[in-house]
Amino acid sequence: MAEKVTTTLSGSAKLEASDRVALKTANGLFEVALRADWELHASRLSQDNAEGADLAHEAACAWASCAEALQDLELMTDVDDRIVVAGHHLQAMLPPAMPEVSDIRMRSATLLQDTKPVWKQDLELAEILQQTGCLLHVHAANLELMSVRKAA
Repeated sequence: MAEKVTTTLSGSAKLEASDRVALKTANGLFEVALRADWELHASRLSQDNAEGADLAHEAACAWASCAEALQDLELMTDVDDRIVVAGHHLQAMLPPAMPEVSDIRMRSATLLQDTKPVWKQDLELAEILQQTGCLLHVHAANLELMSVRKAA
């Protein structure tokens, strides 16, 4: 008969896991907000008509949800410093801020560079941080494409 094995996590491991979940959640909500912004832009609808207003409302709600998730992360105690930095990078991108594409690219590159040594130590954390860096990269690309389309 097989022995039943029970594994328990220490308090610090639970905290560590919760800060990772919080950043994953913020990343997911940031991605939803990017998609909502893109859908509004790609539709070329004015916010003066009902459909455009609905898309704008969806985008605003998505950004608000992301902001809430980042505020929750900021209020957490015993958060890994690298997660705090990643959260601050995302926070700087939230409306009403309109960062320059060069600033976003610099933040993305810095975060991705800082993630390299983490790969050997902590694969899960490295993946979360890399996702954050990639989301920043996508945000910069979206803004560039939007500006090109507006100019055309």
